[in-house]
Order: sequence, then C-alpha cells, then structure tokens
Amino acid sequence: MNYNPLVVANVLIKKMGSASNLQLQKLMYFAHARYLVKTGNPLVSGNFEAWDLGPVHPDLYHAAKKYSHATIIKPFKGWNILRGYYDLPEIPQTDLDAHQVIEDVIFDYEGYEPYQLVEATHAVGSPWEKVYKPGVRGIEISNDSISEVFSKEDE
Repeated sequence: MNYNPLVVANVLIKKMGSASNLQLQKLMYFAHARYLVKTGNPLVSGNFEAWDLGPVHPDLYHAAKKYSHATIIKPFKGWNILRGYYDLPEIPQTDLDAHQVIEDVIFDYEGYEPYQLVEATHAVGSPWEKVYKPGVRGIEISNDSISEVFSKEDE
C-alpha cells in the first residue's frame, strides 16, 4: 500500500521530534527505497523528482516550503475546499514493513547533517544521478530505477 507523502512525513516528525524540509525529503526517499525493495510496492504515492539537492517529492516540498530552513515540529494537515484543514490518517500499525523501514532509516540517518544526506543521494550510479539535469525540475526518478539500485545495496 502506498501513502500520501505528508502522512509519511508526519510519522518521521513524530518519531524524530522535528526535522527540516530537506531532512524529511531525504529520509522519506530512503524509506521509500527500502520499502520498494522489501515489498515490491512504493511507500508513498506520486513520484520523486531529480532536483539540484537530490530527490524531492513535490507534494512534500510544496507543503513544507513555507518553513524554509526552519525545523518542522507540527504534523502536516490535509486540506480540501469542502472540509478545510483536517488531520491526515496515520500509517496503520498493521503495516509492519512501513513502520520498520521508517524506524531503520531514522536509526541509520538521524545523526546526518543535511549536506551529508544530500551527498548520500548524489552518489555515482544513484537513481538521482542517472536522470539529473542541473537546474531542471520535473524529471521523475522511476520506482524501477530506485528499486534496481537499492536492491543491489541490499545484496
């Protein structure tokens, strides 16, 4: 099952206490990659794109850009014209794989500085590096490419 990226970001914020937009982007990308490898399914709906600072999920970017470089401590809300702002659902506790990969990613990367997270996504041969064009947004990083590269790391 895949989730709204803001739902996954909320889990990261809740478990970490706070995070920047850049940290959320990179940690969600790594969790998405691990979930793809583990289950064969995407963790988040939509697609990551190859931006200058690495993989970015546009839906999360647009929701978090108002924070700029500030730390985000409050969960994201959903919004629609009929209901206004509303609380987003949580990842069900029954999705053990989703919770486990998120926990593992936090454990592995929580101490990284933002620039270190960017460097980790810019590795030679990474899904981002394969499609990145400087200054161009909107270039999708395919789930197939993410799965292929990260499954090799898992071997």
